[in-house]
Amino acid sequence: MIVIVGTLDTKEVEIAYLKQLIEARGGETLVIDCGVLGKPSFQADIPREKTAEVAGKSLDQIRALGDEAKAMRLMAQGTSKIVAELYSSGKLEGLVGIGGTMGTSVFLSVAQVLPTGVPKVILSTAAFSQFIPPEMVPADLIVVPAVTDIWGLTSLTKRMLENTAGAILGAVQMYKEGEKLTSKIFTAITTLGTSALKYVLWLKPSLEKMGHEVAVFHIGGGQGWAFERLVRQGSIERLLDLCLLDLYPGDAPYLTPSGFLKVPGRLEAAGERGIPQIIAPGAVDFFAWTGSIDSLPQSFRGRRKHQHNELAWAIERSLEQVAETAELIATKLNRGRGPRIVIIPKLGFSEWDKPGGVFYHPERSKVFGQALKAQLNPEVKIIELEMHINDRAFAEEVARLFSSLMNDPGSSALK
Repeated sequence: MIVIVGTLDTKEVEIAYLKQLIEARGGETLVIDCGVLGKPSFQADIPREKTAEVAGKSLDQIRALGDEAKAMRLMAQGTSKIVAELYSSGKLEGLVGIGGTMGTSVFLSVAQVLPTGVPKVILSTAAFSQFIPPEMVPADLIVVPAVTDIWGLTSLTKRMLENTAGAILGAVQMYKEGEKLTSKIFTAITTLGTSALKYVLWLKPSLEKMGHEVAVFHIGGGQGWAFERLVRQGSIERLLDLCLLDLYPGDAPYLTPSGFLKVPGRLEAAGERGIPQIIAPGAVDFFAWTGSIDSLPQSFRGRRKHQHNELAWAIERSLEQVAETAELIATKLNRGRGPRIVIIPKLGFSEWDKPGGVFYHPERSKVFGQALKAQLNPEVKIIELEMHINDRAFAEEVARLFSSLMNDPGSSALK
């Protein structure tokens, strides 16, 4: 069934229409009301009183709080428990919701309880805005932007709701027909586009020949969030974390304006689980800036820079920041367990970090290596290669080390 989540005190007409659209096309629905005020014109399958009860409160108690944020947080908790139970019992095949910032906030909290691959669709007035922090967004969320406010059934809102119904119906149909991801195990590679990092061109086919299903994560596109989540939920059991663009020391002032590349817990999930990992400092020679170059802090205006496209700039990290990044990497790896190898390509960390490249600096790898060695615990192996990260030989050596690690975690590669 398709579960519809919404606040019937403010969106009852639109939710009723969405329910009608889905059912008219053969879909089975279940509506969960997470509203608090007023009296809805139709009864949800899971009424607000039940949602509140599952959250451990009566509806009157939640209303008596007199605090909308606390009230909706509790209703989101109750809805999340209901949705989790529906999924674990095999009844839920997709989740859909509509809302402004309030409804979107509730939906995003609820959607977190579902694993990657289960269809999730939201029609939101806050789509793609800074109201939505990246840590709240499920990696596979389908977002339908609301062209107008969701306020009654106009020709525009009907079309938006029709698009939403079409998205969830299509996604659920493909979900029912397709292969489920819950039992799949992946080997992961982190990287950027091949204009900056090229090792994936040779490394992915090599790993596939070894029998691995390889998932590639574009760190510059913010997929560090999805990567760490999938490691934590057990979908990734082996990883080659070779791009650390999104790893910044402290609260460095050179974070991207939106902060979407700053992933809390980055480079930690694998160590917490003790699964094999190979790490390299891919793209540690620069940081990403997603705003206009005019919005770059004044203190960074003099840095060497490269415009990747109309959406992104690359700004060089100082050698001090490279050293601080190495120390941060060491701190995170020292807290972990399991087989860990750090490979340092001494001839450069990106396509722009080579002779003639905009970020080339012959001392960068030395500074990184010295800072890392000074902090890293002895059980974490460091291997330095007289290679550039984009040399085919680098990819081949990483594949060889990975094969050795998989065949024998206690092999000489770790000694």
